[in-house]
Amino acid sequence: MRLKGRLRLLVAEQKANGSRRMVSGSIVLKYGQTVFYAFTGAAQRDLRLHPHDLIQLESIRDACREGFRWYDMGEVTEDHQELAQFKTKWGGKPQPLYRYYYPAPMNASCTHNSGRVTSVARRCWRLLPAKVTEILGDVIYRYL
Repeated sequence: MRLKGRLRLLVAEQKANGSRRMVSGSIVLKYGQTVFYAFTGAAQRDLRLHPHDLIQLESIRDACREGFRWYDMGEVTEDHQELAQFKTKWGGKPQPLYRYYYPAPMNASCTHNSGRVTSVARRCWRLLPAKVTEILGDVIYRYL
């Protein structure tokens, strides 16, 4: 995708004492008339620097310069109000997201009641050591 100009990696670095340190990174995808803010990451200790604001600003400016019509900030689950606040401060307007499954999930009610379970699972996941999440992630990924 990068070779076709449809993927861009943006990073935010902190310069201090003559050295550089990456504090955040994001991947944006480009397709048709839309740029999609797809993946992002930063260490918790660096969030006070607001690196995502810098990356977002640069990404939006690039999209405008390149003539894209839409900038998709991505999905926000109901239990993640901080992320919703971050995205709407850029002028984004929430849009409904519809999902259709084929074949239908074995337990269709599972898709409607998973919000609380997902919220608890996310909180627990954040408390796990990085090595444990790495191992569990590999195991879980096999079943997706």
